[in-house]
Amino acid sequence: MLNGPVMCGLCYIVLRKIRSGEGPEFNDIGKGFEVFIQALLACIVSGALISLGMLFCVIPGVVLGVGYTFVYFLVVDRQVDF
Repeated sequence: MLNGPVMCGLCYIVLRKIRSGEGPEFNDIGKGFEVFIQALLACIVSGALISLGMLFCVIPGVVLGVGYTFVYFLVVDRQVDF
């Protein structure tokens, strides 16, 4: 359940390092909880679609898994709603 917000916190840390070159601080991982609803919905829907893709065939599941890896960066960086 908390996978989505924690992943958004990690994406925030990566984007902060890329933009300003600053290292992570202790509270940075918690910034993913600022977009809790969008991150939670993205986690649930992407998990369901990846599982469905793996059920039918392995290749669609892998493609969806790689594609949905970047959804957390969109939620954090571009403030895209679910």
